Amino acid sequence: MNRKLTAVLALLTINLLITGCDNDNEKPGPEKQFLQKLSFTWHLQQARVNGVDVTRAFNGPILTIKGNKTFTVAPPVDPIWPASGSFTLREVSGSQDYDIVRNDGVELHVSELSASQLKLQMQYQPPHGRVSSVGGQYEFVFSR
Repeated sequence: MNRKLTAVLALLTINLLITGCDNDNEKPGPEKQFLQKLSFTWHLQQARVNGVDVTRAFNGPILTIKGNKTFTVAPPVDPIWPASGSFTLREVSGSQDYDIVRNDGVELHVSELSASQLKLQMQYQPPHGRVSSVGGQYEFVFSR
C-alpha cells in the first residue's frame, strides 16, 4: 500500500510540475514589444504640413493608444484625427518595426518611437470641396 501511495504522489507531483509551467517568462514577440512601447498617452508638441509649423491649428490634442489596438484623441481634429478608432500594425523595414494603419484607411508612418517621444507622418489629401483642410505631408511630434 505504501508503494502505491508513493507512486501516486510521485505521478501527481510530476503532473503538477509539468502543468504548472507556463510561458509567462517568455519574451513577447516583436509586434507585442512595439505595441507596448506605443501604448501610452501622448501630448502633441508640434505639427507640420509640408514643413510648415501648424501646431496652433490643432488645439493640443492628446492621443491615447491602448494595447488592444484602439486609440482616442481629445479633442479630435477631424478629418485628420478622429475622436477614436482602431488600428493594425504593418511590418516595415527601416528604423522602426511597424507602421500604424487606422481603421479609416489612413496610414501613419512611425518615424521615431522612444520612451519619451513619438513622431508620426502621414500623407493627407482633403476631399474635393473641403476648403478648411490642407493636403500634403503631415508630421506630428508627441511626447509623454
